[in-house]
Amino acid sequence: MPQSDGTLSDREDESSSMSTDPSIFLQQTLDKMKNIDQLDKEMEEKLMKMIIRDLNRVAELQPSLAANAEFSSLYIQCQLLLTKALKDKQWAIPMPMCSQESVMAMASVNQ
Repeated sequence: MPQSDGTLSDREDESSSMSTDPSIFLQQTLDKMKNIDQLDKEMEEKLMKMIIRDLNRVAELQPSLAANAEFSSLYIQCQLLLTKALKDKQWAIPMPMCSQESVMAMASVNQ
């Protein structure tokens, strides 16, 4: 068995075997979420969408990882929706100042 001397070809072989293993790809995809809060909001949203797309693809191609990939995708989609909702300034308007919305909300509560 030849010994590895750390040459470029050895590293290429190692990286190509890692990129073809779906479980490693899944972990690498999820690792991208660790430092996402350090990005600006636009890049954060783009990265989350890309990760969701990648996770959905893993779920399609690898049945053994489908549950993990689908759960993670749904979780990140919820984070993305929450981020978008908090970015919407209507959440910051006090209820009494929104007369029409206030009337509708009170009617819903009273039912």
